[in-house]
Amino acid sequence: MADSRRISREKLALRLSLAGTVLMASSGLGIGLFVNSNAIVLDGLFSLLSMGMTGLSLYAAHLVTRPDDEQFQFGYSHLEPLITVLNGVVILAVCGFAFYSGISAMFTGGNPIDLSSALTYAILSTAICFGIFFTERYIAKEVDSELVRVDSQECW
Repeated sequence: MADSRRISREKLALRLSLAGTVLMASSGLGIGLFVNSNAIVLDGLFSLLSMGMTGLSLYAAHLVTRPDDEQFQFGYSHLEPLITVLNGVVILAVCGFAFYSGISAMFTGGNPIDLSSALTYAILSTAICFGIFFTERYIAKEVDSELVRVDSQECW
């Protein structure tokens, strides 16, 4: 019973993260294109990738609950660290792209943006991200979930 409650809380945290990520991805892409800000567009793209990784984590959380079978005699728990490593590789790739994009923008002079819209986006996205972070961190400690802990640190 306690294990099913743990998995239920884990899935709740990942679903909350997924919903927040959808919101952040769509608003980041839309506002970034509207104000002509590469940084906000990159944030939206990162949120889009994060959404895929959160969905993968949610699927892994589902698979871990399945019983052993002929193909996986020791169960599906080995997927949890695999997803964690894949998540780290994706984050590293996005950071590399952001670094390259920032350096090239410095050499080309960048582009002017609407500062009030960009600042409004930054304040709202920060508030939403911190809310999801603290909620996921609480649930990760409560149910001792590595998937939720890694997901909580992904975007924040």
